Amino acid sequence: MTGATPSILIVDDQRPFQLMMKGILHSLGYRTIDFAHHGELALQRCQQQRYQIIFIDYNLGTGKNGRQLLEDLRQFGLLDADSICMLVTGENTVPMVISAVELEPDDYLMKPFSQNVLRSRLQRIQQKKHCLYGVYQAMMMQDWPTVEVQARHLLEQYPRYAPYLRRIQVQAMLHTGKFDAAKTELAPILSQRRPHWALLQQARLEMESGQHQRCQALCEEALSTNKYLVEAYDLQSENLMRGGDPDQARQLLKKALEISPYQLQRLQQFFQLSLRTGRQNDTLQAARQMYELTRRAGSNDPKQLLNYVRCLLNAVSASTEASQKNRLQQESLLIMHRARRDEHLLRKMDYECFERLCMARLDAADGRHLQARRSCQELALQLGEEDPLCCDLAMLCNQIGEFELAEQLEPAARLDADPIALSLWYQQQQQVEPQRLAFRQFSRQGLRCYEEADFAGAAKYYEQALLWAPHNSSTQLNLLQSVLQCISQDMPIVSVTPAEIIRRIQLQPLVGAQQERLQMLQRQYGDLTASGKLAG
Repeated sequence: MTGATPSILIVDDQRPFQLMMKGILHSLGYRTIDFAHHGELALQRCQQQRYQIIFIDYNLGTGKNGRQLLEDLRQFGLLDADSICMLVTGENTVPMVISAVELEPDDYLMKPFSQNVLRSRLQRIQQKKHCLYGVYQAMMMQDWPTVEVQARHLLEQYPRYAPYLRRIQVQAMLHTGKFDAAKTELAPILSQRRPHWALLQQARLEMESGQHQRCQALCEEALSTNKYLVEAYDLQSENLMRGGDPDQARQLLKKALEISPYQLQRLQQFFQLSLRTGRQNDTLQAARQMYELTRRAGSNDPKQLLNYVRCLLNAVSASTEASQKNRLQQESLLIMHRARRDEHLLRKMDYECFERLCMARLDAADGRHLQARRSCQELALQLGEEDPLCCDLAMLCNQIGEFELAEQLEPAARLDADPIALSLWYQQQQQVEPQRLAFRQFSRQGLRCYEEADFAGAAKYYEQALLWAPHNSSTQLNLLQSVLQCISQDMPIVSVTPAEIIRRIQLQPLVGAQQERLQMLQRQYGDLTASGKLAG
């Protein structure tokens, strides 16, 4: 610890607790004490100076909670190797305690606590930080070979820290792929007390070597003595995924979330598994929780909001039950309306464009295809080739049957690095895949017939294609061109007239090459009418 009197930051939204802590710390000899009543202010203070000791209350009212603040402090490199972070809370519910302990703060204090308790905890942590500084420094740098060397060296010097150092040493070996060495280190430990950490490290080694049943058995052994060992559920879930049982993996992650519901990475994994296994309610619940978690944390990243809305829209499109569909639509509209008041969000992205895409998808889901197509055409001209909303435009195109445009957008849509957004896009592609395959099959057969001058056959297949995508403008134009060729070649008339096809096409918004093509076909239609081959 640098300096004789360490600087201290107390992060708590309750002024009485701040003053009480200041009094206790003053009596213990600490003088440099600052306060922050919410997470954002604490981050600002830590960016301005380094604190040696930080007390963080778990519940900070609005904005980030204590867990999220500690995660940010680590992510942004605002802690030194010898910094002390202690989480403090007055709640003792299982989810709250597990969520706090899972993040491995230097200590965890339950309110109320005495001056003697605080003194002894601080002295113990300071001594450990001082003795094991080399290990903490290497871990902060994620220099796992050095972590292993330091842990082995310090084991001889400080045997009282042997359990912690052995755990860190095996963890470093796993990070560097030294699995045989890790097994050798674990063998004598497991032959004696069989602590949780050793059981789970051995379980991970079994998973890495493909021994999935052994991995499950070791996790179960650890859980038999502590049913709240959330990392055991995580490991079991990963093991089952590798073993090809995603639904069981999803169920175990759900148990982990019941115990510790505030970890974003676990929620993301649960979302992906729920999406993969077709569990729509769980998928929506996970998307909603991710959104609420980041919203309460005061995050300026719009990603979770956008993904939640996308998830709702996919559910609306797939819903066949009227009341459920209406409920999902209302929820989508409510979330989008709330987002309009978020100034940070509006500065981070083109929210108006995203909202128009979403409204067009809702139009399509309600059967207002012409309105949805009009929005699609306008937005296709507005969005750049590398716009992150190309993924949403591709989903809209799939929904209204513009499959060719959706395929053209695919490379741009894949540029979106967010795996959740891509997964939702893949889900929607799977939903429309039967429709798209049938459409593509009939369209290709129509093209083949046209190239062979079988214009009646081409018209027949294009009509079949339009049964799967009734408003696909390219196919409507192909059908019109085939019918006009039938008439000009005196082939048997098909079931639909050119005038009827033109009326349908004129109801739809066309731009660029498609508009020019329609005009050319209308001139051809006028020539055929003038020649007497068909009535006007």
